[in-house]
Amino acid sequence: MSRKQAVFVLGMHRSGTSTVSNFITSLGYDLGKHPMAPREDNPKGFWENTEITRVNDEILALHGLRWDSLTLIQDLPIESICNDKQIRSKVLQVLGEEFDTDNISIKDPRMCHLLPLWESVLNEANYETHYVTVNRDPTAVAKSLAKRDMMPFERGLLLWVIYSVSLARYITAASTIDVDYDELMKSPAVSLAPLKPLNPEGFAAQVAKFADEFLSYSLYHHSPTETTNPLAKYALSLKQPIEESKGSKKLKSINEQLNALIQMYSYTKVNDNPASLYDELSETKAHAAKLEGERGRHDDYVLDLSRQIDQQTEFSDSLKNETLTLNINMKEKDTYLKSMESSVSEMQAALREKDDYVTGMQTALQEKDEYVTGMQTALQEKDEYAISLTQTLESASNDKDKLKQALSDKSSSDDEYITSLHSKLAERDNSIAKLSADLVETLKHLKKIENTTLAKISAKIVGFKRLTNTDE
Repeated sequence: MSRKQAVFVLGMHRSGTSTVSNFITSLGYDLGKHPMAPREDNPKGFWENTEITRVNDEILALHGLRWDSLTLIQDLPIESICNDKQIRSKVLQVLGEEFDTDNISIKDPRMCHLLPLWESVLNEANYETHYVTVNRDPTAVAKSLAKRDMMPFERGLLLWVIYSVSLARYITAASTIDVDYDELMKSPAVSLAPLKPLNPEGFAAQVAKFADEFLSYSLYHHSPTETTNPLAKYALSLKQPIEESKGSKKLKSINEQLNALIQMYSYTKVNDNPASLYDELSETKAHAAKLEGERGRHDDYVLDLSRQIDQQTEFSDSLKNETLTLNINMKEKDTYLKSMESSVSEMQAALREKDDYVTGMQTALQEKDEYVTGMQTALQEKDEYAISLTQTLESASNDKDKLKQALSDKSSSDDEYITSLHSKLAERDNSIAKLSADLVETLKHLKKIENTTLAKISAKIVGFKRLTNTDE
């Protein structure tokens, strides 16, 4: 599984990190859902995430520190912070809520002190991390802080050294891309060239657009100048050594010198009214910033509630419409059910008629069966009668033959006797003819009765079939 990409933009406040963060964002790296809004001191935007800044401020506040505390290195227990499950969970939550893309950009000067924590959590969240450090002349940074925050010039110089030394503890020169802000303002294309690997395809077009639309020399208020301030000279003398000693033991001696300078500054500012005034002002501004952050979160909460109310209203309207549609459907269903009930009643009546007809047909079939049985009996009797007639005819024929034989044998009989015999034979022939005619008439009559009865039964059966098909 390929890892997601996270780019850290690292450097002291007022050192040009916002400018570089803007360019990295243009290369396709996301700032998150809550970017910090522009202000008078940074009219083109800070290009950092307010939720990340809020979490970092809360972590510092847990140890009594602010972004401008002079004891950030000594008093910030970074190891225990990295192992604090509650803090890690909060950082992981912010990452999950703010970013839904695979390429992200994280810019907050406080990362100079909290980088190990965010590195560890990002690694846990399957991010590969890259580092872009932004450097600026320390005197220019101190002047910018003095203008924006009324910060004493020396304190600004000390903070520049503190941030630079703190960051140098966590990264090495080989792992970072360095951008010099003062050189960037003079030659954007050359200064930004090391960033090309972040997006090789769209790099050239974005450099030209960035130089034309974003960079403004009118906002470059504090360029490097000659200084006679001893602390400023010292800070300038450390710029190159700090860059060269990233991640090395050389920082130990620089850190010792820094501690001595902080102690000296703390001693001299005890009776320094402007310095004390700055501390009060800084605390007030920090409190105001906290209140502003809480107000922003409250506004987001109210906006979220408003969205939920709108969604609930839409859902309620949708339910009303669905209820109305359901009522209409129910009425239509009731009408349909009544229609179906009427149809069922009609069907039941038709079925009753059908049952009555079937019963009648069953009775007719029973009568037909009885009639057929009777006809079969009559036909059997007819057959027996025909057999009897046939036997009688055969007997009469035999008698005739015998009479003829008798006549031939009795040639001597007289004419009267012969005449009598002829008369008897004629009567017998007439009787036989009549019997034959009666038999033929009887057979015709039986045939006619049989045909008429069978036709009636067939008609009834056909009518029953038609009724059955109509009901279906």
